[in-house]
Amino acid sequence: LNCKTEHKHWLSLAKTLHKNIKSKLFNKRSGLYMKNTKYKTASDISQLAPFYFELDTNKKTLKKTLSHVMKNLWYGETGGIRRFKKFEIARDWHWYSGGSGAWVAFTAWMAHFYKKVGDKKNAKLCESWIEKTASRSSGLLPEHVTIKEEFNEWEEHEIEFNKRILNGMRRAEKLNKTFKKKYNEDLIYWATPLGWAHAEYVLLKKKK
Repeated sequence: LNCKTEHKHWLSLAKTLHKNIKSKLFNKRSGLYMKNTKYKTASDISQLAPFYFELDTNKKTLKKTLSHVMKNLWYGETGGIRRFKKFEIARDWHWYSGGSGAWVAFTAWMAHFYKKVGDKKNAKLCESWIEKTASRSSGLLPEHVTIKEEFNEWEEHEIEFNKRILNGMRRAEKLNKTFKKKYNEDLIYWATPLGWAHAEYVLLKKKK
């Protein structure tokens, strides 16, 4: 970036940020990281972010975080990991794009970290869910999967995604016919295919 003279300044800021994340966003009582200090006990996939970005490498804390996320964010209707519990953090319908549902990228995070701590059973559970999701969609991975009831509930209440936007999205979905096919099967594959979901799966397989 041609900023060699700024190196020390930015490195100092990075170290301060790292220090503050570990001191201010780590809940000593629960032994878990927090999304923010406003929601100290809320379950959120971002609790894995310090490990994803290698800001924390403590396996004991990682194991505890995995257990917490699996217990609270595993999506019972379809399998896979949700971002957060419905209306625990975000109370605006806009945050539940297409229904709450399970996210492929975050389920890949879980699989990767389960492998890292030697939990082969749960790693396989998460990885198999991703592959099963792809097998139902001609090998393509969506952003997230939800049940039709949750999608309909979201569509009824969402006002930011107006008809003009939704109609354009529907035309795009028709190109691979996945959306309609899954809707008829009581599943919603939201944003298919999604490059990010595929990238996280590739990284997961690469790190075997």
